[in-house]
Amino acid sequence: MVISIISLISSIVLVSVKDTRAKARDAKRMMEVDTLSTALGLYFVDKERYPEQESWGCIEETIGEPGGFAEKISTYLPAIPKDPLYKPDEPEHEYCYLYKTIDGGKEYKIHVNLEKGADYEVYSSGGGGITYYGQGGIPGGGAYLTGFAWGEGIGWIHFGGTGAGGVYGVIALDSGLIDYAWGEQLGYIRMRGEEGSCIQPGGNCPLGYRYGVINDGMGKLSGYAFSERLGWIKFAADGSNYSNTSPSNYGVYMDADGNFYGFAWGENIGWIHFKNTAPFSYGVTLSQSP
Repeated sequence: MVISIISLISSIVLVSVKDTRAKARDAKRMMEVDTLSTALGLYFVDKERYPEQESWGCIEETIGEPGGFAEKISTYLPAIPKDPLYKPDEPEHEYCYLYKTIDGGKEYKIHVNLEKGADYEVYSSGGGGITYYGQGGIPGGGAYLTGFAWGEGIGWIHFGGTGAGGVYGVIALDSGLIDYAWGEQLGYIRMRGEEGSCIQPGGNCPLGYRYGVINDGMGKLSGYAFSERLGWIKFAADGSNYSNTSPSNYGVYMDADGNFYGFAWGENIGWIHFKNTAPFSYGVTLSQSP
């Protein structure tokens, strides 16, 4: 009995010590990221932009990289901080200081995974909408999609799973959507074409690809997907404000939680709805597994 009590007390003490250490690491993370934010503010005053990084990446990985983030910011912050649990030899990092910019370096966000609380983020005045979608087990970041959209007159469009055409699924990357959705009447719907010259209506393809769906870095999608049976599907009207209140302002967008909203349009398809609650509920969202 005495031994059991001692073992129980030891376990409680061990858990308490681990929690205390994790909270201390989280406090250190937030303090260091705030310091990074201050240095970035000074950099912006001099350069009128932040060090550019188009996709999410660990700041720690740029240490020693010629022309990388660490070198650019060194005048304002000579010692680049590292997450307490950052391990340089791991191919993917659960803990590091993640950084991304949009609009040619005009806005930025830093994202940090905490051990004992909600994720911590700091960002520029217009960078709050930059969304981190998690690595989701996908090399280079991103997340799998799951769920259904509804096409007027064409029925369900499945964004992840196994259907009559085999295994398929759409992946959301920082740059946009890739791979395939499936519709009973549409067949496969390809989110990004092969490499080559842009062929989609109006141009503005993903860089180096024939067509595709683009993410502006803040969750607003544009560009085209292609159905093997019914042709182009446009993810936003030209110049849309994404209010989805009129034919000139339709568009598909993702919120910070990875939920999709709005409408896409296909000339041979009609409207495609990405979220609905009545009379029956459906939608497309991000998932952490295929």
